[in-house]
Amino acid sequence: MNENSGYFHSEVETVTEATDLSENFSNNAERIIEKIEVFTNNRSGWQFDYIESFDIHIDPFEPLYESSYIPLPEDLANKKAIINVKNENDQECFKWL
Repeated sequence: MNENSGYFHSEVETVTEATDLSENFSNNAERIIEKIEVFTNNRSGWQFDYIESFDIHIDPFEPLYESSYIPLPEDLANKKAIINVKNENDQECFKWL
């Protein structure tokens, strides 16, 4: 009998302090189980035996927000190909795009 590993994953989600992690985990686990069931029931001939590994990846969420002027790194500024509007006296950098 041949053995192969399958790869099933959930979608990327934004988790905040207000997120119920237990509910989030349960929902994602349920989605993965559904994907496995669809795959094994779709005439693949495969049988699910065990979970080889289970990973949770968490990255910090750093949303974009408007701010004042930020100078370009020197290597980009030297190319003279990017316009970097100096809005030093306001907080409306998106307005100038």
